[in-house]
Parts: sequence; structure tokens; C-alpha cells
Amino acid sequence: MSRYRGSVPTAAADFRFVSLQRHSTFNATELHYFSSRVKCNHVAFFAVGIPVTALRSHRSAHCRVDSLDAFGRIHSPESSLVIWDRPVLAAIGLELEIVGADAFPDVRARVHSGKARDGLAALISAQGYDALSAFPGWLDDMTRLSEVFFDFAGHRPVTVRLETLARTGCPRFHVDHSYLRLVCTYRGPGTEWLDDAQVDRAAQASGAPNEAIVRFGYPRCMPTFAVGLMKGCGYPGCADAGLVHRSPAVEPGDPARVLFCLDC
Repeated sequence: MSRYRGSVPTAAADFRFVSLQRHSTFNATELHYFSSRVKCNHVAFFAVGIPVTALRSHRSAHCRVDSLDAFGRIHSPESSLVIWDRPVLAAIGLELEIVGADAFPDVRARVHSGKARDGLAALISAQGYDALSAFPGWLDDMTRLSEVFFDFAGHRPVTVRLETLARTGCPRFHVDHSYLRLVCTYRGPGTEWLDDAQVDRAAQASGAPNEAIVRFGYPRCMPTFAVGLMKGCGYPGCADAGLVHRSPAVEPGDPARVLFCLDC
């Protein structure tokens, strides 16, 4: 036979199927996704007729690091997201227990290097809290992240956003109109994102729904307290290659998400 067509389930509980053809072009991310879902390895794909030459190079959307010191990897052409998957900071979680769903209704302000703590405290105090006594650990942590972000922003203005979300914020996969964005979700699920190979860029740019944007697989989700630094379409060379992401779903009855975001 000159062509083989087989079906491989994408997940044990998922009854959708993908077709594999002998001369189809698959990249390493797609093959890794398929093989991990059916718990086999790439040899199984070669056995059903996909040659080694079918692998094509791709942009790996993300890399994981073990400290803020490694965030410079965002400038690698192969990366549009750097994630520091740090542990949950329990003391900050306790501070945020007093924060209700309406505490921070998408509040924003310009912040400046060397003055981030004062700017953040003023933003929190404007919502009726005594920032210094109610959130000392949270304030310290956001200040630390802000000062790191200023190093990447250079002379670009930086805007901070604090938001509590009892609903799904931005449900459609999109790319930010920014140079860089730093995000950290202090309560609730983190930002969802797609690897570059998963994205149909034409569908995303045309306003198509999520079902048309996602070529295969499922989005990944940043853990609570993880810190992500992502490229927007304003980053050089990323006019059509910024990180494609969205807000996670917030189910009725779930605690409101607490989101910290910096843009430049």
C-alpha cells in the first residue's frame, strides 16, 4: 500500500480521533502529544508509516526555569513563554483569604522602577484596604516581581493590573498587544496557553472560535503562584508569533481568582 491511514485516540476519555497519513508532516510537539496520549513512543508512529523525515522544526512555546534569574531565556527566538513553577506561598494565601470577588475590579496604574512598592500599596489602599498591614507578604512578593520586570521593560512604561475574577475573564485564545507581560495567579487556576504547533494562526487572527484555533490537543495551565513571562505581538519578530493564551474557566461556587499582571 502506498498510503496508511490509522486512528489514534488523543486521550483515554476522549472519543475524538486524529488521522495519520504516511506522508503527512508532523512536528516533534505533535508526535510527542500523540505518543503521550496513547502511552507509546515515536517508534510506533514510524511503524504505521510516518517516516523520520516527516518531522519538521518548530517553535517550542515555553521553557521552565527554577528561579527569576533565568527569565532572560525569554529572549531566545524559540521561546514565547518562560515559567517559574514555584511552590505555593502559604502565608500569602492566608493574607488573601479576606479578598472577596469584588475586591479588585480590574484596577490598573502606572508603576515605576524603584517605586513599585509605593505604587502597589496605593493601588490596594484605593480599594479600601490597609495594604501594609493586611498584605505585607503579598506586597513584598509583587514588588520583587515588578523590579525584575523593569529590567526587561527597559525604558518602556509599565502598567500593573490587579483583578479578582469570579467569572471567566478572556475566554477566547488571543495574543497580547504588548512587548512583554508578566502574570501570576495568587488564587485559583492560572493562565491557559497553547504551544506554537497547536495554533492555527490564520484562524486566531481572523476572529475564529477556539475550536478552529486549536489544531490538536488541549491547552496547558500555569499552576497557582507560578510566574509566567510571555511575549506579545509587540516583541520584535512576534507580530504573528506571540504567545496564544486565554483565561481559565471559573466555575460557579469557586473562589474568585486573584490575578497580578504587568505589561510593557
